Amino acid sequence: AYVKDHSLQNQLLDEAEQDNLTVKQVRLRKKLLLNPPKKATQEQIARFKKQVIQGDCIEEMLKLPNKSVDMIYVDPPYNVGVEDWDNFTPDKFSKFTESWIKESLRLLRDKSNFYIHFPADKVYWLQNFILTTFSLSPTTTIIWHYRNLVQGRDAKNKYLSTYQPILHYNFGNKELNFNPEWNEERFDVWTIATPQTNFTEGKEHITQKPLELMERIVKTGSNEGEMILDPMAGSGTTGAAALKNNRDFILIEQK
Repeated sequence: AYVKDHSLQNQLLDEAEQDNLTVKQVRLRKKLLLNPPKKATQEQIARFKKQVIQGDCIEEMLKLPNKSVDMIYVDPPYNVGVEDWDNFTPDKFSKFTESWIKESLRLLRDKSNFYIHFPADKVYWLQNFILTTFSLSPTTTIIWHYRNLVQGRDAKNKYLSTYQPILHYNFGNKELNFNPEWNEERFDVWTIATPQTNFTEGKEHITQKPLELMERIVKTGSNEGEMILDPMAGSGTTGAAALKNNRDFILIEQK
């Protein structure tokens, strides 16, 4: 991954060492350094703002019509208590979880895809909760694998966690929008670095997910022109991925 500009080359080498990047990730990072993404046009910014709703996710979802959405992605609170918005009693967390899943199922079309992002140590609880409450089992469990920003590096009694599951529910046997050429998007383990402040896309939210990850979900889980909903949108990465790939979208976020 040779770069003529020595300052960029040094930056690339430092990031590769710090983030334990693979050769493929180094090549991608090089491409981003040499060809940074173009800034959004005023028209794109205006369109983005029109499709962002500020408010409570349940209240705003209730306003949307039945079977009006082709794909939903949710990265909900995990109830780990790190932030005020992520601190529930067990009973309130179960009721809240049931509420947004119930509304999601009402909004999804007969042929649609539903993605739920959840931490590895709690995903079995969620999977069982959905099975017992809604009689649904995931069609796929996607594993988002990353090696950078791994926490607990000094752990002596356990292996380090370097992945997060994404539960995928397919309805109506809708075909995924795979690239005709075989590539990594067809498999259920995706290795993509988690966002850092020094990345091109930046990091605006504590639980922000990579644009590359969201683009892969958006492109495979929907078709051009279809409607995507992210009811807990955070930094809005789902909307950025949808806008970039010619999908309509609605984002809901409290702040």
